[in-house]
Amino acid sequence: MRNAILALVLALAAQAAWAGEALTVDQAVGEALAHNPGVLSEAAYLRAARSREAAARAEFLPTLSAGYRYLNLDDAPFMNVLGRPTVVNTRDQVHWQVSASQPLFTGFALLSGYRLAQLGVETRDLTAAQTRLETARQARAGCFNLLLAEKSLAVAETARENLAAHEADARRFYNQGIIPKNDLLKAQVALAQAVQDREAASARVRNARSALNVVLGREYDAATQVAEWTGPEAPDPDLSAQVEEALEKRPEIRAIETAMEGKDQEARLARSPWFPRVEMVG
Repeated sequence: MRNAILALVLALAAQAAWAGEALTVDQAVGEALAHNPGVLSEAAYLRAARSREAAARAEFLPTLSAGYRYLNLDDAPFMNVLGRPTVVNTRDQVHWQVSASQPLFTGFALLSGYRLAQLGVETRDLTAAQTRLETARQARAGCFNLLLAEKSLAVAETARENLAAHEADARRFYNQGIIPKNDLLKAQVALAQAVQDREAASARVRNARSALNVVLGREYDAATQVAEWTGPEAPDPDLSAQVEEALEKRPEIRAIETAMEGKDQEARLARSPWFPRVEMVG
């Protein structure tokens, strides 16, 4: 009796801990946006694009250069003046050189390069936004797929239990001679099919949980649980308004426009060698 009570307490505690780990749909979306490898990769690409923009901006600034040379001679330099050797320099010679170069006109190469770097940042920003939207969609879909698979598993388990009870009744009726053996075989076939359906439903639950774990950035075999959906029912959408909003705000559309401008800047950059280059050097 004591062991049974202890087992019950442990089961309840495990169930409570299991329930405490259940994610809401919004929590799953937040975790996916924070840990999904695709989102993190796009964030790194965006930082790299911003670094290239800073490097392109630095091209407008003057370039400083410095040089140093030291020369040690065996003999001091001299020259003959009226037939007499006259020392004109020391044996140790040190030369310093500092120069600055400021581009004044580069055939619009610097402007085009800087604008291309800016467009690169905008493109990466749009790609990151697109990745975040797709990751959020996958996280929501993964949660609902897992909930649906679990519901299907519960239905399959209930059907298996009902058919198992029906098979047990049919077996007793057959043993008592009430029904023919053919009816017993039908009950056994139905039970076997229910067992197979339950195994298939269980496999769908595992697949749905693994797919959700990949989106969340967890281990594929993590025991992730999703809380029941309690959000409001979504109203019927106005498709025409949604199409207009998508054409206006979707990152893919804006990325295409940015790419078109980038091609114009590349053509301008390719024409820059046709013009003279002017620099101020001091």
